[in-house]
Amino acid sequence: MNHVIGQGVGTVLVFDFGMKHIGIAVAEPQADLARGLTTIPAKSGEPHWHALDPVVREWQPERLVVGLPINMDGTPSEGSALARRFGKRLAARYALTVDYADERLSTFEAISRGAPADAAHTQAAQVIGETWLSERARRGDPCGRPLDPNAPARARGRPLDPNAPAGARTHVPGIRGA
Repeated sequence: MNHVIGQGVGTVLVFDFGMKHIGIAVAEPQADLARGLTTIPAKSGEPHWHALDPVVREWQPERLVVGLPINMDGTPSEGSALARRFGKRLAARYALTVDYADERLSTFEAISRGAPADAAHTQAAQVIGETWLSERARRGDPCGRPLDPNAPARARGRPLDPNAPAGARTHVPGIRGA
């Protein structure tokens, strides 16, 4: 399959980690788009690598993003360590940088968008990808194009908190990196 937009140039694979299923989406920073791809099976959080390897080979990503389950108050959840361990396995297997993105309410958002139960993981990965793209845009475009600091922040996947003070940071510090 030929993927014209961003193939090998900024393509990112995004993962909604789970113990039984792992949703996968593709994010294209240059196009500011994310879309769900597929869900692969997992056993106790260990992906079926034979299902994942062809996806990575096909999309040739420059980096990977794993959704990090954190509590609503911003503290790590019980699943945070498992998601980080999964991210470290991805980094070692594919020799790629792994970022982590806030995945709070991503499954809820996927279901609210009408995703059927069997597609919720894929849609949740897309929501995580949208969140990651939005956060990168807030920090500044990594492709070198300056962002307009006066442009309004956009909600990607979830509405902005109308009660947040102007200029408030909407990401959780410390969740980036492998």
